[in-house]
Formats: sequence, structure tokens, C-alpha cells
Amino acid sequence: MNCRNTFLNNKKLLMKRKNQLEKQINALPDGTLYIYNTLRDDGSNYSRYYNIIKEQDDAGGLKTIRKYIPRNHLDIAERLEIKKILELELEELYRELRAIDLYLTNCSDETIIANKIAKMKKRPGEKELIESFYTNKRIDSEEALKWKASIRKDPPFKPEGLKFQSKANVLVRSKGEQILVGELYDYDIPFVYEPTLILPDGTKFVPDIIALSLRTGLAYIIEHFGMMDNPEYAARVAEKLHKYSLYGYIPYVNLIPTFESANSGVDELWFEQIIQYFLL
Repeated sequence: MNCRNTFLNNKKLLMKRKNQLEKQINALPDGTLYIYNTLRDDGSNYSRYYNIIKEQDDAGGLKTIRKYIPRNHLDIAERLEIKKILELELEELYRELRAIDLYLTNCSDETIIANKIAKMKKRPGEKELIESFYTNKRIDSEEALKWKASIRKDPPFKPEGLKFQSKANVLVRSKGEQILVGELYDYDIPFVYEPTLILPDGTKFVPDIIALSLRTGLAYIIEHFGMMDNPEYAARVAEKLHKYSLYGYIPYVNLIPTFESANSGVDELWFEQIIQYFLL
């Protein structure tokens, strides 16, 4: 699973929709609909429709012209109203694209990190240090219990959303989280579901999971994102990962994002590989 490719694929879908919207908007009348409402003597509402158009004046500048749309041409008003709706969708789509570009700019492909570590392992002197880091240290059960006790956990937000019972006897919010927590339980990895992390500047994070590596003693945030085929959701994911990076939580360094979509479903093998690589 390559999260960078996931965002690139979502960007392609958004760009396709952007081109469709722009083509639809260009086929509609120029201008912007303006509706002037007045009250009749009997108290009922009467609407007058205008098209606000910007045209070039004699001096080469722009002037605003208000053209009345008679009632026998209300189809123009309808098309201008449709144009307004499409422009709102296009504006939101631009925001989503900016969020994805922000993520792609600030977050490296996880294979880059893996390749750098592989090169470090080949360097004389450095190889021995890295192998020691990856193989020697083990966390015993007493250390694991102390670590879990040190993690703050506040009452859950919207507890009615905790609908899935996991193997670890922990209620979670999705099928994907249920499987992931079950894998952590099977491998006996110390973890806390929905911990409360307070950063030095007071910023509060409530990630899905924080887990402790039995090999290194390092803690990893795990975030499971389950609707990656939804463009709006994918854009929010990009914003969230970027915010994490601003506070030093970098994907596949100390933050592990996992993904699924309606088409791909939950990749249990990927969960196992993550646990074996980072946490065992």
C-alpha cells in the first residue's frame, strides 16, 4: 500500500470532475444571477430576475451591467442558477485539490524512507548500530503496563459511534479498526485506543490508536482512514496528515496511516506487515 499513490489517484478523479464542471459552466450563459424580492400589496412575494454582467468599457476597464430577465425568458435565470451551483462545487473541488497538493509537497513516499534505511544498513560502522537498534531491544510486560498507564485517555467523543466489538474487548468505530485492533491483540502489542495526546503548545490530538514497539520501545500513532474513494474525505485526510507533520508526526516514521475504500476493502495482510515491520 502506497499512500502517496492513493492521493495521486484521488487527484486524478478530482481533476476529471474539475474538467467536467468547467465544461458545463462554460456552456451556460455569462453573468451572475441576482434576484430582487419585493412584497405585493396583498403581502405575497414578487421576484424580479437580473443578470449581472461585466463588460469592457471604452477606456479598456470593466463595467458592471444589470440586465432584466423577463418572465418569458426565465430559462436564462434557471441556467444561471444551475451555474451558481456548479461554481460552488468547483470552488470546493479546488480546495480539495489544494489540500492534496499540500500533502504531496510535504510528505515523502514511504519507499524513500525504506530505501534510505536500507542504504544506512550497508555502510560500515553504521550497519552494526542499526542492526542493534532493530534486533536487540525488547519491551517486557512490566514496561508495557507502565507505558499504557502513562497514556492519557479521556471519555470518548460520540460514544454511540463505538459499535464494533474487537478481540481485545475494546469497542471501536469501524470494521477496519476492529480488524486492526484484533491484529494488535493477536501479536500482543501494547496499545491504547483513542488516546488523548496533548502537545507542548496545548494542541490536542485524539488518534485512532497509539501502539508501542516491542523491539524499540518507540510509540507509533496509527490512523485508519476508511473512505478513501470519497474525494471530500480524502481531502480531509490530506489536511490531517499535514497537520500531524507540522507537529513532528511523519508517516512511516512515527505515524502509521492505513487505508481502505469501498472497492479495496480492508487489507489484513497489510496490517500484519505493518505490525511485523514496526512493532515486533
